[in-house]
Amino acid sequence: MRIFSIPAFLLFVNAIHPTSADAATHTLSQEGRAWFNESGTCIWCRNNTNGNYYTGVTGHPSEDLNSYFIFDLTAISDTIVSADFRFTNLSSVVVGVDFTLYDFVGDIAQLSVEHIETSIGQDIYNDLGSGVSYGTFAIAPVTDIEDVVSVSLNAAGINALNDAQGGLFVMGASINNPPAGGFFGSGSGGSDNITELILNPVAVPEPSTTALLLACGLLAPGRRRTVR
Repeated sequence: MRIFSIPAFLLFVNAIHPTSADAATHTLSQEGRAWFNESGTCIWCRNNTNGNYYTGVTGHPSEDLNSYFIFDLTAISDTIVSADFRFTNLSSVVVGVDFTLYDFVGDIAQLSVEHIETSIGQDIYNDLGSGVSYGTFAIAPVTDIEDVVSVSLNAAGINALNDAQGGLFVMGASINNPPAGGFFGSGSGGSDNITELILNPVAVPEPSTTALLLACGLLAPGRRRTVR
């Protein structure tokens, strides 16, 4: 009978049984999206699944808009180590300013209620454009209309994602000091516009080679194995 040495067997086992494996990436489409203006109005909240997500300053009439995006993390249980927010830009390109994602600490239920110049709507508008930053995208000339923009979430965003598992996760979006008529995102409200989160979980540990050898009786702690 051919006998493998322990080092050779370790190489053999590692080749067929790695000690860790990459977990599957999760792609989540938004469960709600729309904008609030500075007057506290959100006419798309009544149908926010396909609502438009303008962010910045529109010109008819001139008003500053902050947007929001809702994601359902009910089915997510893996620890997330990195994430990217991707969306289709179908609007005018604003160059030289930042598109920033923020936390949302308000009542999520109010995001599915129509607001017409309400004080609650004003509070939501302010909430969506301030607080803890989850990531920033610097809008540059190479960002064309119909491009899919990707924003990597920072450590605060990743921590918030993990804390929100089992429920809903909301991000606000704002452009700080945009020029008049400078806005970003989409005003079409089409369901084919991409607004999604790409979640990358931590690798799933598998039984170590040593544990596997011990289970097979090839390594015995405390005594030497003699081969005759």
